[in-house]
Amino acid sequence: MNRIIASIFLIACAPPAFACSSQPGETRDINFAFNSSAISNAEMLALANWIIDMGDARSTLEGISVVGLADAREQYPQRIAEDRARNAKDVLDTLGVRSATASVVAHVYKPATEANKYEPTGTRAEVTLIPACTDK
Repeated sequence: MNRIIASIFLIACAPPAFACSSQPGETRDINFAFNSSAISNAEMLALANWIIDMGDARSTLEGISVVGLADAREQYPQRIAEDRARNAKDVLDTLGVRSATASVVAHVYKPATEANKYEPTGTRAEVTLIPACTDK
């Protein structure tokens, strides 16, 4: 009987401890022209609309992740990837998107499979907004 009561007590107490451990983030790609790190007006508008659609979720962010990517065939791909990541983060700052933590990294993109038309290109930046736990 004591084990049953202890089990019920543990189950009742466990959900709050694990409620935020698997909060999914929302991700959006910003696409760039080949050999360019400038964000087009269309991409900037799409990013702003996405942030507006996020609504209240963006006001309480646990983190922001920005990954700048460049295709290996681009001129100076590592530098372009870094510029894309920095420019994407600058736009988020301009739009007032803030969080407790921010990660900004850059990589030269290596496709998982060659010549797959469904494979995303390396000419992009991936922006992920990670919501904060609702109990914070």
